[in-house]
Amino acid sequence: MFADKKKSFARLFAGWFACLAIVCGAVAVPSVACAAPEFTFNYADNQNKDYPTVKGAYRFAQLVKEKTGGRIVVKIYSNAKLGDEKSVVDKLQSGEIDFARVSLSALTPYAEELDVLYLPYLYRDAAHMWRVLNGPIGSELLTKTNGAGIVGLSWYDAGVRSFYMSQKPVRAPQELRGLKIRVQESELMADVMRAFGAEPVTMTYGQVYDALKFEKIAGAENNLPSYAAMKHFEVAKYYCRDEHSRIPEMQIASQATLNKLTDEDKNIIFECASLSAAYEREEWAKREKEALAKAKKGGAVIVELTEKERAEFAKAAAGARTHFTDRQKEILTRIDNEG
Repeated sequence: MFADKKKSFARLFAGWFACLAIVCGAVAVPSVACAAPEFTFNYADNQNKDYPTVKGAYRFAQLVKEKTGGRIVVKIYSNAKLGDEKSVVDKLQSGEIDFARVSLSALTPYAEELDVLYLPYLYRDAAHMWRVLNGPIGSELLTKTNGAGIVGLSWYDAGVRSFYMSQKPVRAPQELRGLKIRVQESELMADVMRAFGAEPVTMTYGQVYDALKFEKIAGAENNLPSYAAMKHFEVAKYYCRDEHSRIPEMQIASQATLNKLTDEDKNIIFECASLSAAYEREEWAKREKEALAKAKKGGAVIVELTEKERAEFAKAAAGARTHFTDRQKEILTRIDNEG
């Protein structure tokens, strides 16, 4: 009887250890795989979890965990759970937040060079922009906030903005003369509208639909995913692809956080950021295709401008370049000369 109990206990312990091995992966990997991570960091984004930038964040976290063998874990907090972008940057500087993805408007107070990237018609096309951002100029700009305790990791795509109109399409800047156009709260963009002869109007994003519907404005400007998501095609069916603004966003890290890591782990962080940025661009391209299909189905008329027509818009907006400092103009010249 004692022998039977002994065998029963042996089988029980054998089963328990077998389950533990499966859970922890101890058959293929030592039990260290079950150890608690050495670092658990947070990551802030103000968009929902299905948005391309948040998908990029999750890819970043996945890659970091894989490449560090689980020693570093990054938890993603979307939907502005850690605060708006300004407060996120403040908290990141103090080390309360470890990683984030933010728009450039949250970073320009710390690096005037980034203002250059807001200039309309800055790039000839998307390929030109990514040659700039993925080359020496982009690498240099990523470092401009370092002195504020904010480390640029990679560039994320945020699409390209174009005009959309309620009554008629526009193919030339003079066709905007006398019209009220909603723009972002940007003095630079307001100046460009005035150069076209249009009247810039600022209002919250949520007010644009009714303003178009009740003809308080004649048009607005935004990227295709935003145009489709808010169903602005119902009240402004002419989407005119002048592609005036391509403003990227930045994936950033706290200097205080990176100071905790070895050089090897820092390199892993930068590598994973770069890989996640490439993935985010793919996700953004998918989102744009879906938005285009949705807008067309909803009755939108997509107006494709020729290179000559886009050049006319760029020429009319050229006066905005005079507002820059000498340091900003030097960067602008390098961007213009990028092949």
